[in-house]
Amino acid sequence: VNVTQFQKPQSSGPNCWNASLVAAKIIPQLRYSTPQEMSFWLQSPLCKEKKSNEALAPGDIIAILNKSGHQHHGFVYISENLSFSKNGVDSDNPYSLQDPKHVFAKYSVKPKCERTDKQGTCANHAKYYSCMSMDEYRKSYKTTDKTLQETIQSINSLECSFSKSL
Repeated sequence: VNVTQFQKPQSSGPNCWNASLVAAKIIPQLRYSTPQEMSFWLQSPLCKEKKSNEALAPGDIIAILNKSGHQHHGFVYISENLSFSKNGVDSDNPYSLQDPKHVFAKYSVKPKCERTDKQGTCANHAKYYSCMSMDEYRKSYKTTDKTLQETIQSINSLECSFSKSL
């Protein structure tokens, strides 16, 4: 968040899903991320969905989904009155700190749908996730597979190269 706050990418591409995943340190680089990628990571062993009665913590990812459960927007919870978001893929859309109420209003999430466990009762609704970083995950599940470790390093290197062009 400190690195990208109020910054604009050099070119279009990085979006809300990418900003959320990078802020959670799940993926390392700024780039375009698809809604499918966001769903993949949120359903992975790195993340745990929080029920509506669970306390929120700074860094939790908030996913706004439509009635069908498809990703619509993603942003990061900081406090009751503060969140981190990038609203759009255009380079003119900065990364910024915003009141979550503003983000919910922008993406048509009614107050009763900001924290609900029932999918389908709202046109757009929010789900909350607590995620560990990729480094935390890799430390807790160490592998001795040298090929896998080299593949991960190569992918990170490629992502770094792509990110530098943005």
